[in-house]
Amino acid sequence: MTKEASALDRQIASAARVRVFDDGVTNDRPVSRSPVLELHRPGDLQHLRSALAVTAVTDWLCMCIGDAAFEFVDVNGGSLATIGLHHGTHIRWSFWDGDAQLSDGIGLLNWLADAGFTAPLDRHRQDLEQRAVAAAQAQAWSDAVPEPLSDLIPRMLATSQTGVVDSDLIRLASDRMATSFPETVERCQILLE
Repeated sequence: MTKEASALDRQIASAARVRVFDDGVTNDRPVSRSPVLELHRPGDLQHLRSALAVTAVTDWLCMCIGDAAFEFVDVNGGSLATIGLHHGTHIRWSFWDGDAQLSDGIGLLNWLADAGFTAPLDRHRQDLEQRAVAAAQAQAWSDAVPEPLSDLIPRMLATSQTGVVDSDLIRLASDRMATSFPETVERCQILLE
C-alpha cells in the first residue's frame, strides 16, 4: 500500500458509518444533501475500505466534481473524510495532490450496485459505450482519410480532443492535397468523401 493510500486508510479506519451520495464532492463536502445509501455494519465498512484501495496517487485531477461521494463519519457524527468517486476508476481526497487510481474500480461499482446504488455503474457503462462509439467513428473517419494525409491522422484527430487546429497542420494538409490532386473540384470531392 502506498504512503498516500495508507494515510487515507488510517483516516477512515475508525468510521462508524459511511454516507454515500449520488454526485461528487466540492469544498470537501458532498454536493447532494441526502445520502442514497448509509453503511454502518462493520463488514460493509471494511469491504468499502478494501474497495477503495488505490494503486497510486496521480499528479492530475479530473475536471468534474465526480459521480459519487463517500462521507466517513465517526461515532459522534463528525466527518472523518469525504472521498469523491470519478468515473469508476479514480477517487479524490482533499489531502492528496491528485486523483488516485483505484485498484479495482469495477469491483467497487459492482459492490455499490449490489448494495442498491446502481447509478455509478450505470454511468460507467454509458461512458464505455460512448467511448466505443467515438472510437468506431474515429476509425471510420481515419479509414476514409486520403492517402496523402494518412500520416497526419493522429494530429488531425487530436484537434477533436483539444479544439485547437494547428495552422501548420492546415497548411501542410492543404499543400499535400493540392500536390496530389491539382484539380480543385476533384480535391474537394475526395475531401468530402
